Amino acid sequence: MERAPVIKPYEDKCRAQVLRLFDANAPAFFHPGERGVFERFLTERASIYRLVHRGSVIVGAFGLGDEGLGRGRIVWFMADPSHHGQGLGRLMIEAVRREAEERCVSTIDISASHISEDFYAYFGAKTLSWTDHGWGQDMHRVDMIWEI
Repeated sequence: MERAPVIKPYEDKCRAQVLRLFDANAPAFFHPGERGVFERFLTERASIYRLVHRGSVIVGAFGLGDEGLGRGRIVWFMADPSHHGQGLGRLMIEAVRREAEERCVSTIDISASHISEDFYAYFGAKTLSWTDHGWGQDMHRVDMIWEI
């Protein structure tokens, strides 16, 4: 029987697993050129990052950054592609919503790709703008807003 996923704060001892999670999501969901930016994020801002563990395996990761004045930002939201369709996205979105409510965040900014736009829209996010090749060749940037 597979263990239920558990959300825990990021720990640096998990860095290699988290980088493998990023790699599993590139190039389908993240442009490979973003890996260096993600590594810097893990070094500089990891305190806002959450990991989804299923047993000893990390199957998802996400963060909610603080933009000030009741605004937040979803950062580096990803699930292991081999676990897609198992409710991890919903689990992580619900965790973001709970954390936003606890921190009195009512508006969440999302910088997504054209690939993940429909996922966020399903949960109520609205598209504000679209930038062709905004994340790199053939990886279009979609800026969205989610009112909680």
